Amino acid sequence: MLSFTDADFEKLITCPKKVIVAPKLSLKLENRNFRNSMEIISVDDEQKFKVFIRISEKFQEDFSIGLRYFPPNQPEGQLIRFNGPHEPFDLTTKDLHYAPHLHILPASDYNSGIRRKDPRKKIRANEYSTYEEEIRYFIKYCNITNAPEIKYLSQFLRKETTSDLFDNFYGDDNGA
Repeated sequence: MLSFTDADFEKLITCPKKVIVAPKLSLKLENRNFRNSMEIISVDDEQKFKVFIRISEKFQEDFSIGLRYFPPNQPEGQLIRFNGPHEPFDLTTKDLHYAPHLHILPASDYNSGIRRKDPRKKIRANEYSTYEEEIRYFIKYCNITNAPEIKYLSQFLRKETTSDLFDNFYGDDNGA
């Protein structure tokens, strides 16, 4: 089995990618979360990824976008997840769940067989505070090169306000 380094994972996260299966134009409510997903590959067609998108039905500030990597002939791993705040502030802990944050999979965890849905390394994210800002940051950070051509993603790239963020939110449109 191939062993990875943190630098390898960072290169995978930031390498140029393109969407090959576009997210639907509207999110689907399932298990108390509005959900969407897309499939992406590196522009050299060598690396495969899936992206999941979640927004809590009850607390819409609780949102996440994650990048899962599918290495050839190896188990998948969630390389990074961008989260909104989803727990109250607590002075007694150093937990970051009260603010926007990133979960990053350490290569040492992946290499030793630890591939949790909640990667242990957490970093405070000051680049976004809303779902719209998060998805723009995700597109930029993960280097999704054809995002302007994808209907669901392009709506976030051209908007500067969140006033119509949930247009088509409950609809059943599909589209690239």
